[in-house]
Amino acid sequence: MSSRNSMLALATLALPVMACGGTDATVTGYQLVLASGATTSVNAGDSVRVTVASKLSDNSIAPLSGNATVTWSANAPLVTAVPATPGTHGDLPAFGDAVTAVFVSNPLRTDRPNDLGNELFFLDPGTAASPTFVLTGTISGATPAGTASLTFNVGPALVGNATNGAILYGAQGANCLECHGATGAGSPISSDGKYHYGDGIYDYPAGGLNAASGNLASDPKWNAALLAASSRSDMDNAGAAVRSSMPDYLAKKTSSGALLTTQEFADIYAWLKTQRQ
Repeated sequence: MSSRNSMLALATLALPVMACGGTDATVTGYQLVLASGATTSVNAGDSVRVTVASKLSDNSIAPLSGNATVTWSANAPLVTAVPATPGTHGDLPAFGDAVTAVFVSNPLRTDRPNDLGNELFFLDPGTAASPTFVLTGTISGATPAGTASLTFNVGPALVGNATNGAILYGAQGANCLECHGATGAGSPISSDGKYHYGDGIYDYPAGGLNAASGNLASDPKWNAALLAASSRSDMDNAGAAVRSSMPDYLAKKTSSGALLTTQEFADIYAWLKTQRQ
């Protein structure tokens, strides 16, 4: 998974963003930039923070003016999470030949910070032999108007290591078991008709994640990439908002003090596939 550091880097040159140019510098164009440490080589399941910066006449770059508006290309739609009710389906695009990548808005999760803006989620690599994804931002409301593009090379979902996934699932990792149970079976109903997990009491369970019938890892509509994307966006594979007890894995760190990587989500998924009760 790419770094979430707020410092920006030139996506194509991996150089630090420079401060605004001198008082005589003028805007000559625009540049797409990624979070520091990120690259344009990604895998299904990755998410990358993408920002547009102004290129100045003195060869520096600077933030966009406050009046500028960025419209992203149609191949990167904004998906707004819908309420999590039975049978609900949001407007996630269907997977096909091309890479599927989306921006996400989740206004239903008022308990989490507004950290999804400009976070591009790669959900599916498509079927091409060497898939690429071209993201274009169109800048209006600034002088001059213009566009900036960036090409990503997209690999398949990563293969997980179940042994490492068992550790990551447990208390020494992301502590998923606190809510979803020791084997990922989900939280059972209590004698009071409620579900007790984490630090709260809820009217709904923490869902079953393992490979038992009806659970996430047994569902062919889920995979390692979608588990990673869902955990970071708090939106499930049907476009429904994941309820408020689910942590924000764009920001939540494991017991080691690190964010879960896409590889580590794949490891957890591989372990869940081994659990059936």
